[in-house]
Amino acid sequence: MTTAPPPVIRLRTPPDVLAAIPFVIGYHPSESVVVLALRDRDMTVAARDDLPQPDEGRAGVIERAGYLATMVVRVGGNAVFLAGYGPAERADPVMLELMDELAFQGVRVLEALRVDDGRYWSYLCSNPDCCPPDGKLDESASSAVAAQWVVAGRVARRDRTEWEAQLSEATGPEREAMFEAANRATDRLLALISTTGTEREVAVALLAAARSAVDGAVEHIRAGGRPDDDLVAWLSVLVMDTDVRHQAWIGIKRAGPDLDHHYALWTEVVRRCERDLMPAPACLLAFAAWRTGDGGVARLALERALRSDPGYPMAIRMLQLLADGVSPTAFDGADASWVESAILAEDLPLAEFTPRRGRRRRRRSSSRRAGTPRA
Repeated sequence: MTTAPPPVIRLRTPPDVLAAIPFVIGYHPSESVVVLALRDRDMTVAARDDLPQPDEGRAGVIERAGYLATMVVRVGGNAVFLAGYGPAERADPVMLELMDELAFQGVRVLEALRVDDGRYWSYLCSNPDCCPPDGKLDESASSAVAAQWVVAGRVARRDRTEWEAQLSEATGPEREAMFEAANRATDRLLALISTTGTEREVAVALLAAARSAVDGAVEHIRAGGRPDDDLVAWLSVLVMDTDVRHQAWIGIKRAGPDLDHHYALWTEVVRRCERDLMPAPACLLAFAAWRTGDGGVARLALERALRSDPGYPMAIRMLQLLADGVSPTAFDGADASWVESAILAEDLPLAEFTPRRGRRRRRRSSSRRAGTPRA
């Protein structure tokens, strides 16, 4: 698997926005609220959340809207495109609350749409000539914007189930082959350790082995290949070591144009490694995905890590950063190396870095509905 940088696209019309969303979040959403946050006309983050369930009541609406608005502000967004997918009785309350909250935060809403049953409505326009009461036909799938994403190599999967399947674990003969490869990797690790003397020599040997393995795998992927079972198993064993994990983390951060190859590498490791070795590779995949702007796959990888080890510190801390809308570029400064250690080790207080949500002023709920004029 490889990823490509997002194409340079101008979103001028509602169909443009709706065409871009499935490619940005990775699949065609349903019963969702989607936020595309921009800073100075460049997209900074795409966020998706479920529509509140009816039994969540007003508190659930406020919570979802507050969470999404806070994320936009924390990544420096000053404008947004919004889309709610679902019937009016489910989408309107959270969309209207979110629009009010963003206005309160000083964020401009460029467009806000509701999509349901193949049609869409605008929350910002009441002109029946362009926004009829019964909605407009959603033809975004055949738009030029969708074609641009396809040409750029991006895929919009049919639904969330299909999207999640991209990290499905190997099964059948492939799983049996990986089990044998994991045994060989363990024997190889024991042999490497037995040929070294001091702890320092072991650490140096592990780092050298991991560097060679990652470089070889990236080169193989760059040439259009796929890492073999032994290489995948070897990496999954090596990154159990904290120093090796840290080295891999730095390699992803400094990957530059090879970032998509690191993304592809750790995707392969997560899909094929043994379940008890899953957490570390999954966290590295999450970081690579996060660096590419794919927060959805980052969360998916972290959920996979926590299914294997519910208490894995690195996964828990990274999920906290994602939930708080922290940008991966927060790690780019020379003075931020301790933040990496806070994620990779258990003994540093990540809470000192993580932004805290401020208290929001309570406001009267809006009574606007989709397709009605805004005051």
